[in-house]
Amino acid sequence: MHPMRKLLYHRGVDDHIGTYVTDYVYSGVCFLLCIQLIVRIYHERRKMTSEQRMTSSCCKISNWLPWNWPKEKPTAIGISTYAVLLFGFSNFVMMLLGGLTHQFLQTVEPYNDDINNLWDWLIIWRVGSSFSAIVCFSLLIMTEQMITQERVFRIPHTIRVGYYIIIFATVVCFFGVNYIPLTGKVKDPFSIRQTFTVTFGVVVLNGIAALIVVVYHSCHKTTRKSTRPYSTEYEGRYSPSHSLNSNSFCDDRSILGFLSCNGSTNSHRQVRDDKRKNRRRLELFAMTLAPWVFIVAGAANHFMKSTCADSDAAHIDLGCPLPDSFNHNALMHVMQIVSAISFFVAENMAITRRSQMDASNIKRVATSSTIYNDVINSSDITDDKDRDVKNNNNNNRNDDVIQNVIKQPDVIIIPELEETERMKIPKFPTNLNYETLSTNNRHSLYDNLSNVQV
Repeated sequence: MHPMRKLLYHRGVDDHIGTYVTDYVYSGVCFLLCIQLIVRIYHERRKMTSEQRMTSSCCKISNWLPWNWPKEKPTAIGISTYAVLLFGFSNFVMMLLGGLTHQFLQTVEPYNDDINNLWDWLIIWRVGSSFSAIVCFSLLIMTEQMITQERVFRIPHTIRVGYYIIIFATVVCFFGVNYIPLTGKVKDPFSIRQTFTVTFGVVVLNGIAALIVVVYHSCHKTTRKSTRPYSTEYEGRYSPSHSLNSNSFCDDRSILGFLSCNGSTNSHRQVRDDKRKNRRRLELFAMTLAPWVFIVAGAANHFMKSTCADSDAAHIDLGCPLPDSFNHNALMHVMQIVSAISFFVAENMAITRRSQMDASNIKRVATSSTIYNDVINSSDITDDKDRDVKNNNNNNRNDDVIQNVIKQPDVIIIPELEETERMKIPKFPTNLNYETLSTNNRHSLYDNLSNVQV
């Protein structure tokens, strides 16, 4: 230990092993989380159609313009996904450069107050701290997307555009402020107090938005249920082609079999809904846990600073509750690691939920088209039967109509039948007894032909 070193923050930077080791761990965890999310984005995009890929592409400039949000056709990969990815990458660079400075800044000799031999590490330190501006920008994007995707309230396009213009200009200014100490006009060029204050203020906004979302969902448990075009119960009961493949189809036609079949279907549906609700609760919990763990980490660092930052042996001299090799800075880094993991877990669960919703929407569209085709086919068959019945009734009224009948392969046109009467023929007859109509038909076409031959 150099004799001139008396405080924890030598040259304004903590050089204890616990601090820079946790910096490296934080950086490595963020790097792995970013790789995992990139792989997830790749697999999700492979399952999309070409139109969905263009909608969720990060390379298309129009997808990043605020006045094009929210998308009319949201996909599993959205702006919030790329914001979380930007958050992880910024923390990866920031903590890596910070850990290097924490470890090697104190090794520069001679150890005096002259800063001329510290320019290399000062630049590295300031480049790392400037990435906190990108962290704030990604957090502000996540805050807006959280409110929009959860539909807490609808944000007008003008307000959204103004919001992004303001935060973009603010972030650019904040990015430049981090390089002011390089001018030599600052007393402590390694101080990052302003960076900490702004970053934790942005995280507080994100945490408040997460609490609003949780309260909103707690007060509106049945929200948006009535907006669904039709329920899954309708699909199983009223779609002929879908019901054969659904769980509601039962071979046992008895009453007990019917009850047991429907009971098992309802129980399976209940289990599926319970699992979906549990996953949704975990997603909201992770989404709320992430910012507030970050806030608690900053608060713990601030309040423990008075007893842990004024001596190299603060645990013995000042009664710091933490050991010297794992001080309040190391504790803050560990809690921030938990926060970063929670951000990524929440976004991964949101991707899964949006992907399942997209798949269910495709299934509903297919089912609705199946129902439509079934109805059209049944109506065509019914129309043929209606035409036959109408022709038989006309034969009963007047046998002379037979000679004016014009037959076509599938359509029978009766000249004496007016257009208005043909339009009144119901497309969906309810009760028609064809056997009675055929027995009452005393003069059919074949009878008249036989009479002619005689």
